[in-house]
Amino acid sequence: DVLGEDCVSDRRGYLRLWRALNKLLATGKYDLVAPLYGSFLGLLCAAQRRVPCALSFAGSDLNGRTEPGRMSLRSLCVPASQLAAFLAAGVSVPNAQMRAALWWPTARRAARVIPDGVDTRRFHPRPLSEARLRRGLPPGGARVAFVALGDATERPYKRLELARAAVARLPGVALDVLSQVPFAEMPFAYAACNALLLTSLDEGSPNCVKEALACGVPVVAVDAGDARELLFGLSGCEIAPADPDALSAALARVLACKSGCPDGPERIETRYSLDACADAFADFHRETVRGDGRRAPEVVRPIGRITA
Repeated sequence: DVLGEDCVSDRRGYLRLWRALNKLLATGKYDLVAPLYGSFLGLLCAAQRRVPCALSFAGSDLNGRTEPGRMSLRSLCVPASQLAAFLAAGVSVPNAQMRAALWWPTARRAARVIPDGVDTRRFHPRPLSEARLRRGLPPGGARVAFVALGDATERPYKRLELARAAVARLPGVALDVLSQVPFAEMPFAYAACNALLLTSLDEGSPNCVKEALACGVPVVAVDAGDARELLFGLSGCEIAPADPDALSAALARVLACKSGCPDGPERIETRYSLDACADAFADFHRETVRGDGRRAPEVVRPIGRITA
């Protein structure tokens, strides 16, 4: 059962959520509460003591930084996330760096690394010419995708200006800022581009990278979140420093290959598909209900991680 309240535009939503959550749990019909975000939402769910809480962090709730070079007001949510991790019966994070950022040793040792999954029935390779025709784009020329849901200028941690500066150094290459594209159109938006560029200051497990790879589109990314693990060993993909010249040079090499990322779809299907990640979350929830959520896992699942 899904319980939702608007706590962003109306802070009183937290009070409504607290009341509604406790009313539901008082029925005795529930075994688990599983918030898919930390901050004050996760803290509310973890603070109730009727049923175990399986808390899953997303990225900004634990990373905190949303503006380059300084901590934003949103970073006040980080202590709430850390307290929620202390109170929760089980914790999952989308990458190993976020697990290391947990303050409490018990939560840190037992935290599961589970990234979000990708719907590979929706995101898969498509001919570039067909995608550009659908998107109303010219058939020729190289295009680079930059993804930021909503207004990209209002999400400074995505560093749109860095992406623009990098692409501006490549004559004849266009930057497609995909910020207001309907979700149903995103597979075609990726397929219409020759590469994806990720310049974020912080990330959890960037969905745009996984979606682009599922579409066979190569990726150039800074070392944010689990981007390095996602791209490790894939042809046509690079991790580069957060510098316009370095990113531009990496993009030039990737675009010159013209072979895309042929291994990307298989990696996403086997490691990051909805089914694979849903199985990992189901196991995590079962363990939390049984009381195993605070025990260090004996075996770390190879989902979202690459082991030597």
